[in-house]
Amino acid sequence: MPKNKSAVIRHRVINNCLRDKRRRFPTLQELADACSHILETNISPSTIEKDIRLMKQDRPVGYEAPIVFSRVENGYFYKEPHYSIDEVGLEPEEWEAIRYAALLLFQYKEVPVFANFKAAIERIDASLQIGLDLEDPFLSKKIQFEQPVSLSGYEWLGSISDALRQSVLLEFSYENIYKNEVKQYKAVPALLREQKNRWYMVAWVEGRDSYLTFALDRIRSLRVTGEKRKLSQSFDTDNFLKHAVGIIDQEGAPVTVKLRIKPPYHKLVALDPLHQSQQVLSTTGKSSIIQLSVHITHELHQRILAMGPHCVVLSPAALKTAIKKQLLETIEQY
Repeated sequence: MPKNKSAVIRHRVINNCLRDKRRRFPTLQELADACSHILETNISPSTIEKDIRLMKQDRPVGYEAPIVFSRVENGYFYKEPHYSIDEVGLEPEEWEAIRYAALLLFQYKEVPVFANFKAAIERIDASLQIGLDLEDPFLSKKIQFEQPVSLSGYEWLGSISDALRQSVLLEFSYENIYKNEVKQYKAVPALLREQKNRWYMVAWVEGRDSYLTFALDRIRSLRVTGEKRKLSQSFDTDNFLKHAVGIIDQEGAPVTVKLRIKPPYHKLVALDPLHQSQQVLSTTGKSSIIQLSVHITHELHQRILAMGPHCVVLSPAALKTAIKKQLLETIEQY
């Protein structure tokens, strides 16, 4: 079957249109319009024509779909009236993957934006006959996913997601826990990101002319203004946090950081890198020396301090001094 996500969605839309008894014999343009509406992008009739040719091919490339063009009706239809690509079976491991994915999302059933998820899954199950059981004790008791300690902030996900899609201005109050103050902001969301079961919004802030990162659980009130805005500066989703360890980043060039990691943490860091730029410069029986290209942030400090005596900062000197100062201040508490 086709693996491209957009192509799979187009094939589903075409299938639904061909099975719709209310609007029979859709044209290429009508099928293209239906796909464009669902995917929110322009789909050409020539793309739909290629999709139909692929759908008619034998498995596993296509669906062996009996699609025929009617010259009389000037549109397409299924030669076999009861045919549907939904009836094409998936491999057992694919069904299992769907079950686990459904369970993973179902844990957020109390979150407003996912409020209708269970009903939607049950409708999909009834249509595709997957055999989903979200209450299956084996899945819920024997296979456990990490769950958020608190759902605080999740109530804003739906509103922010809508504003993000439409580039709409938000007005919200935000608590700065470090300064112990609540400030008002007007901002256009540019990115929603989940990190360790907490959600963050990156937004272009009016009056600041810069992108800032906000933790959703620190938003105290939020209003979608309905006012459309264009981002004042282009936003590169892939590279915005390229040099960040965690969710908070800084401007400017990254710094080269060298760390000596002692056993057994050198193996743990190899399995779970501190950052995507991590390189192992040398390894002995006693330690490994790794190098990172990152911005020095509070989250980097936390990752280093969490390893305690198993991690030694070799460079830069400023980071080494900062870590030493924090360790001394910690010792003074005891």
